[in-house]
Amino acid sequence: MIESLVRTATRQGPRALLLLLPFCAPAGAQTTADVEEVRVVGDASLASAFEQVGNYARVDEAAIELTGSIHPNESLVRVPGVWVSRGSGQEHLTAIRSAVLTGPGACGSFLLLENGVPIRPSGFCNVNGLFEVHTELASGIEVVRGPASALYGGNALRGVINVQSPSTAPGMSVTLEGGPWDYLRAGVRAGVETERGQVGVAFTGVTANGWRDATGHDQQKLSLNWDTSVGDWDVSTLLSAVNLNQETGGFVVGFEAYEDGALRDTNPNPEAFRDVQAFRLSSAWSRDVGDRRLVVTPYLRLSDMDFLQHFLPGQPLEQNGHDSAGLIARLHGRSGVVDWTVGLQTEFADTWLKENQVGPTVGSAFLVETRPPGTHYDYEVESVMAAAFFDLRAQVEERVALVGSLRAERLAYDYDNRFLDGNTRDDGTTCGFGGCLYTRPADRDDTFTDFAGRLGVEYVPGEGTRAWLVGGVGFRAPQMTELYRLQRGQLVADLDSEQLLSLEAGIERVNE
Repeated sequence: MIESLVRTATRQGPRALLLLLPFCAPAGAQTTADVEEVRVVGDASLASAFEQVGNYARVDEAAIELTGSIHPNESLVRVPGVWVSRGSGQEHLTAIRSAVLTGPGACGSFLLLENGVPIRPSGFCNVNGLFEVHTELASGIEVVRGPASALYGGNALRGVINVQSPSTAPGMSVTLEGGPWDYLRAGVRAGVETERGQVGVAFTGVTANGWRDATGHDQQKLSLNWDTSVGDWDVSTLLSAVNLNQETGGFVVGFEAYEDGALRDTNPNPEAFRDVQAFRLSSAWSRDVGDRRLVVTPYLRLSDMDFLQHFLPGQPLEQNGHDSAGLIARLHGRSGVVDWTVGLQTEFADTWLKENQVGPTVGSAFLVETRPPGTHYDYEVESVMAAAFFDLRAQVEERVALVGSLRAERLAYDYDNRFLDGNTRDDGTTCGFGGCLYTRPADRDDTFTDFAGRLGVEYVPGEGTRAWLVGGVGFRAPQMTELYRLQRGQLVADLDSEQLLSLEAGIERVNE
């Protein structure tokens, strides 16, 4: 461990400093090396459904520790077909077998999970969502490349990233890292065996000033795990909390600005910032029901974010958040040569978004007139999602297996505009040049019903070799911001769910 942490510190440059403070178990107690780790995590892993068909990859705990990543990009760059483009501070954009997507629907193309539970409600994603999960001390990061909606639903259009919570294995370690630009990071991970099960805590705290002017950030992440038994139930509970206070850097502009080395360290938008708080609580309850396995996972989530949209004329301030709850139930069994899973998922969310511009827009007469100060948007959306799904794997012959999955999902939005309807300033007057940029639709309800499937065959032609042919359908319903944060006089967003068809063939050599 020490060697890997030293390599982590060298990434910070020649001035880096690393202190490792190991805490040994009390005299007479078993050390980590003497204890076999046993974790009850319900359906925290995606491996059982996808690891045999080529589009599954996993960055394990050893690789995460060796990398010592300070940004999700540094861990996920190890996965072929995945690119997490690093932005200012902890910001990023994601690509999974796709271009790097931007815009209000970009984050809706990728589903982010924590121990198999979505970190945000359907239709209310965050394009920078990976800074809301504990990637730095995760016990693993799993990626499904390509459509996975058949099992995981909307937003799994182009792929899934599942961050597994830090280990609860007995033992404790503390790390301190220091480096250029006033960089300092502290990490704590501890696990203890009690009469009521295994308890684990993991904390990461970072402060940095950034290598550009006014681009520092402070971030704290906390994960609390408790694995125990209640009667016949095995229970794995996770509480996650994240706080981010970031000064954001803007784009350096100007003709051939890239040739001016003095501009590299500057920040044209020192006023830009992003503040985020997110909390999640999930508890996976699993038990045997005859020769079958039942897993029921209720969850609660909330988040709150303020950020200055420095990249827009007028620099409006956006505030958004949500309170949500849901439940996922799965029943696993085996019938002859068929391993199967059937399940249900439902969730409820109360979301909100406000956008307000304090000062006048600076620029051309057109920009000044069409982007007035004041309230641009102020709305709430209550959403309800319900889904049913199944997955099976049939070993039809010693070397041949068939896989199939199907999901039906219904997502309903109840939109409530809390301000003036229409395309006006916040005092009700109209803008020149054909109208204001910002349009607020009237109250409305929208419902989307979608289906996704997966069908494939796996073939093992010889020892250590595997081949597969799999077709799948992915979908995502329109995001709330696509439907209700309209522009340029558009009163209704006539949008349907997006679908993606995939056909994949592959062969690989398996290391056994």
